[in-house]
Amino acid sequence: MSAISGVSAVSRKPAGARTYANMVLFLVPFFRPSIINDWAAAEPIKQLFSLWLAAACIYAIVRFVSRNGRIGLFLAGLMGFLALAAISTLINSGSQYLMLVNTLILISPCLFIPSLRKDEVLAFVRSAALIIGFIVLCNQLLTILLPDGIYYYNGRSRWLLENGSLQSRWCFLLLFFAAFWDILAKRRLSILTLFAAILSFWTVWMLGSATSMVALILDVAILALGGKRIIGKMLNCRAINVITVFLFVGIVLLRVADYLPYNDIAVFLGKDLTYHSGSTFTGRTYIWDAVIASIRESPLIGYGWQEYVAMGIAHFYGQQDFNSAHNLLLQIVFVGGFVGFALFLMAYLQSSKFVDALRSKSLRCLFVSAFAAFLLTSLFEQVLTSAFLILLSMAVSPVLRELDLEISTIEQDGTVGENPASSSMDARHLV
Repeated sequence: MSAISGVSAVSRKPAGARTYANMVLFLVPFFRPSIINDWAAAEPIKQLFSLWLAAACIYAIVRFVSRNGRIGLFLAGLMGFLALAAISTLINSGSQYLMLVNTLILISPCLFIPSLRKDEVLAFVRSAALIIGFIVLCNQLLTILLPDGIYYYNGRSRWLLENGSLQSRWCFLLLFFAAFWDILAKRRLSILTLFAAILSFWTVWMLGSATSMVALILDVAILALGGKRIIGKMLNCRAINVITVFLFVGIVLLRVADYLPYNDIAVFLGKDLTYHSGSTFTGRTYIWDAVIASIRESPLIGYGWQEYVAMGIAHFYGQQDFNSAHNLLLQIVFVGGFVGFALFLMAYLQSSKFVDALRSKSLRCLFVSAFAAFLLTSLFEQVLTSAFLILLSMAVSPVLRELDLEISTIEQDGTVGENPASSSMDARHLV
């Protein structure tokens, strides 16, 4: 049997309208506009979204069990971390609402995605790309139509998405799903990926986030150049993980920025530091110091889901309580201690292992580029969100290995980049 006929033999019929409806109903709770978190008048809507999120989680559990999903190292590590975080929250009198919402948001996609059948993958990818793209595009259009914002929070104009926090993370995922859609449907990147990249750059530029902009440039560069033989050999999660650890030690622990002309660099990146001279990374070093000091008090199991007090930073931000460590590694240790960190690390390394084992160059490049964007951002932001977990769970999904075998076979056969209409295998045979 030829490679092409082998691919067709394991294919299934395309997903129907009901499948798309299920995907949308499941995904929407993870793209909550931050107005629900900001606006006191939205408390009833917040409760509605919490119920919707709980229903989506129950739906994910039922699908996972009914489809004989297996709890591998990834799920075992994540479930262990979330269980420990819940215990720490109760012990330290943390927010039970945050505990419930964060647990549901992080575990649901990791149960739902592994239960996807091959005929549902394209529906999932399309639904995710369209939902993220729609919300981000609406947010950007509102900034033009309503420059003063649709409401105010702490004296600042706000629109649909949280300013400076939510959009850049979802832009990484938007670009990921748009490129994934292209690979599945056309076996090459097309105008869809280009549009997602332009929308993402526009969004991040409007945010004024230097970190997210650098991460997005890195993401696009890897996608564009990953096919080159020399670059392709160096693209793997192992290298990215080592670089991330090196940067974490230098930036967060050794504070190399204290010995650099940081003010000049910040001005070059568009940051205004006149309100506080010498505040490296716009005050993040103060937050990191406070988190590290808190971790020393409870190093084993952390504090769970709650805010912490960053002493000495009130004069900089006008507040002392924060719910983010502005660093992924510190956030994980603060929430679950070093025991929780070990559990989460087990889950993350399993995802990295699966990505590096991908045979398809296009799929491996796609995942490595997204991993690189998230990890670079994680040095300065808290990315322990459903966006990051969706990416990690996609990497360990059993159906991805099936698609990887088929796509890699096509790539080796030399049909990559052909017009699907002229190829002997229609694009729909992939999924």
